[in-house]
Amino acid sequence: MKKKYIKILEKDIKKSFTIKRIILNLIFIITVFIYNDFFSNFINNYFTPKVFPNSFLVISIFILILFLSFIGISYKILKNKYNNSTNEINLIFLILFLVCYFSYWIPENKWTLVKFEFGGLNVFYVNLIIIILILTLFVIFIRYLDYLGENKEIESANNILLDDSPILIKADDKLDYQETVKNLTDILYNDNHKKSFTIGLVGPWGNGKSSVLKMVEKELEEKICMNNSPFIIFNFLPYLNHKENDIINEFFTCLSNELKPYSGKLSDLITEYSSTITDIYENKNILGFIESHVTDFKNSSANELYSLINDMLSDVNKKIIVFIDDLDRLNKDEILQVFKLIRNTADFRNTTFVVAMDKEYVLRSLKKSKKIFHSSFIDKFFQLEIYLPEIDKSKLKERFLLELNSSILNGGSPDFGYKIMEAIDNEGNLFNDYVKNIRDVKRLVNQVIYDFPSTGGEIDMKDFLNFTYFKLKFPNFIYILKQGIGDIIELDDQGKYNLKEKIDGNENNSESFSSDKIFKILSKQQSFNPKKYELYNEEFFNNCLLEDQTIDCENKYLLLKTLAFMFGIENTNNDVSSIKNENNLRILLEQKVPKNRLINNEFTTLINSELENIINIIDEFYKNNKLEQLLSRFNFFTASKNESEYKNSILALVYIFEKRRDFSIYEANIILQISVFAHKLNDEEEGLNIDLKQWSLENIFQNKTFNIETRVLLLGHLRNGALGSKFKVTLWRFKPLELNELILKLFQEYLEDSASLISNPNNYSLYHVYHTIKSGIKNEVTKKIIEFWSTSNLELLCAQITDLDSWPSSSFKIADVINEFFNSKINFIQFVKSHKDSNNSEIEEFLALYNLLQISEFKYTCMFKFEKSTLMLAKIEYLKQFKIGKDENQGLTQLVLETNSLNFIEGLHSQKDLERKYGIRIHEYNFSNNVVYYMFVYLKENLGNNPVLSFTQELYRSILPFTDWEKTAFVANNIDNGKNLIPQKNNNYYLKVISIEPRKKQ
Repeated sequence: MKKKYIKILEKDIKKSFTIKRIILNLIFIITVFIYNDFFSNFINNYFTPKVFPNSFLVISIFILILFLSFIGISYKILKNKYNNSTNEINLIFLILFLVCYFSYWIPENKWTLVKFEFGGLNVFYVNLIIIILILTLFVIFIRYLDYLGENKEIESANNILLDDSPILIKADDKLDYQETVKNLTDILYNDNHKKSFTIGLVGPWGNGKSSVLKMVEKELEEKICMNNSPFIIFNFLPYLNHKENDIINEFFTCLSNELKPYSGKLSDLITEYSSTITDIYENKNILGFIESHVTDFKNSSANELYSLINDMLSDVNKKIIVFIDDLDRLNKDEILQVFKLIRNTADFRNTTFVVAMDKEYVLRSLKKSKKIFHSSFIDKFFQLEIYLPEIDKSKLKERFLLELNSSILNGGSPDFGYKIMEAIDNEGNLFNDYVKNIRDVKRLVNQVIYDFPSTGGEIDMKDFLNFTYFKLKFPNFIYILKQGIGDIIELDDQGKYNLKEKIDGNENNSESFSSDKIFKILSKQQSFNPKKYELYNEEFFNNCLLEDQTIDCENKYLLLKTLAFMFGIENTNNDVSSIKNENNLRILLEQKVPKNRLINNEFTTLINSELENIINIIDEFYKNNKLEQLLSRFNFFTASKNESEYKNSILALVYIFEKRRDFSIYEANIILQISVFAHKLNDEEEGLNIDLKQWSLENIFQNKTFNIETRVLLLGHLRNGALGSKFKVTLWRFKPLELNELILKLFQEYLEDSASLISNPNNYSLYHVYHTIKSGIKNEVTKKIIEFWSTSNLELLCAQITDLDSWPSSSFKIADVINEFFNSKINFIQFVKSHKDSNNSEIEEFLALYNLLQISEFKYTCMFKFEKSTLMLAKIEYLKQFKIGKDENQGLTQLVLETNSLNFIEGLHSQKDLERKYGIRIHEYNFSNNVVYYMFVYLKENLGNNPVLSFTQELYRSILPFTDWEKTAFVANNIDNGKNLIPQKNNNYYLKVISIEPRKKQ
């Protein structure tokens, strides 16, 4: 520890007492001496009693300013642990020098020190300044001692994530590189060479080369310190430079600084040598320069400098060791610069270079750029290569599991350790394809620690890890996958994503030999065949082989393999936790989990609860927007083989079915899922084979926890086969007659309840129930419905079956569904007329409308204005909110005329222009062999204030001359009273108004 302090102190002294600072201080002091009189006169004029009166107020202010200044500076230094800069300390010393010099060291000063009396003593102001300055220096010294005692090491024990720093001590060496460290340390310490010697530390990227260098450096420094050996050791990091030329300049700058304490002349020579070499390099081809040694330039000053440096290095007698790390971070030109450095320009005596690199990467970079053409090019630079072999996959897995089990994740879930181990050992896990070294392990651990909590532990661990590998290796493809869903993977009807396969099913066996060969080289799992997927094509590997880009080729293979093991048939996990699940994939792609995420514990609680709790839980799910997730979870919940869980799932779905309108859930989806679980309970392969008939009677159809409508509808779906025929559990072991009797019995109960429950004209549940249960028992059900309406609210029936037209809200028709019960709309009208409530004013309104519809043969809607029926008015207002755009009937008047004269109708037909102008529609109706004609006309507002009068008068003027009618006067007053508009004396012809809609208020 003492040596450590001395080392830091030496370093700080070197930084503080620079030549530049010493010279500047000397210049300042000499300037003060030369201009002594000037400064004395300045002080005498501005800082003596002539300016400042010796009063109590001045004394107090002066002392207060000094005191507060000292307190402020001390607080900043001690409380905030502020380390003063050398310039700040230098300034304090200069001020102290000035104060002391002009106060005490100049006997002939022209001014008198200002003083004040304190406790019987004469105290000079200047003494207070000196005291404050000395105390400030003392505080700075105390802080510096504290700084020396501080632990400069960064505490990393409680870090959440792993850093990628090289290890420094043996205890952290998990890969057992100590033998390599010892051997390399001994070589560096003991060997001496007349020229430079280069050692290559070779291994794959991330394999611990930097750690080996650091451990070697540490052991070497300990040996040197113990034996006081003459060594110069420094690290040269070429990747910190931005230009190729900077690499050489930076190296010689580092070397010059290291040699300066031992020989200033040698340090300057190296700087000069660096400039000369740079000039030579700029005028020569780099490869040619590498092939030649600097001594080959016989006539150059570089050769002279090189020889002189070598001689002076002999005098200095220091062994130089240079560690160069991360050569594989450089581009092709920068790599050549480093080779030039160690092979040529820095080939000094007793200098050893230790270079860490991924040799395969270096070779590929140089060959790809056509800088070299043979792998042996690199060999000439290294006299020794120490190879760090590829780390065994089992060790990488052990390290991965160790780090994760030591992380915060293992404290958050009791079975996390088991899940992660199970996932790593799963044959569908792609750990071996992606994780090659310790750096990969650390990156993977950090990514898992960061991403896993956002999944809530709901996604299958193996799928989660595969997606994490995929994201780290192919980050750009995450965006492509997100945007290209449907092109690469497709969603099936169960909400699962699958990797698209080729449509024709051909695997294209006509591939070239090179493609098949690369499969054998790259594929370690023969069961995986990429040819069957649509993403694969004939050029998938051939192109990269022809271009000799084996890395790209391998990545293409790995990309497709990963997609297959996530979304192809290779991923056999099809339960709710699978990445194929639409919601799970969305979470991983968006890296955001919804706040209302349905977690597995909530689902497990639901399917293991009693019915009462099931209802409460589902209601809570609805409040928290989790119902869609619950239904999705049910889609995947097929591997339980637990009788009670399947039964409770059915009960939960029955309740959701009952609340489907409130929950806004599509009925058919619930029915299908119920049938799936019913199949599981009845399936011998599942080992259950439960008596569904008895269980469903007790728990569903006779269970009054569920309302009568729910039970009747489910029986109807069962009778129709929707609850089981797809899965061979038709009728749940009920006999058809048993079901029919049970349905009719429950339907009768339903009708009895409906008499008091159904009061909304927009509630069509009765007709939905009818259509669901009518199969096989239509006559019986129809009879019960007619009986029901015979004694029930007739206004409600009429309001329900009177439909509005699609666009206007003032045109109506009778719904076709009424034919199901009464066989025809005319029969229905007769039913209404014969009903006990037919004389009510509300019913009379409906009958007036039905009369118009009947004479129009039910082919057209008719305009009508309801005034009495509150139910119909409520229905109209309710449906208006769904109407979009302008009411087509706005501004129109519907006029219906009646005549018994065929001659009049023929006369009308003869006036084609008039007929087309008003779009007159004529209906013929036969009443007991008496034929009557009805004319429907829709009049626009542009006919004036009274369009009916305008039209009927025009009709009178245009048609009457072409008929055999008596030419009598037109009686306008008969428009409103329904009498003959053209009274006849000698015949019984008539033309009268039977309806005007909307009728204007009187």
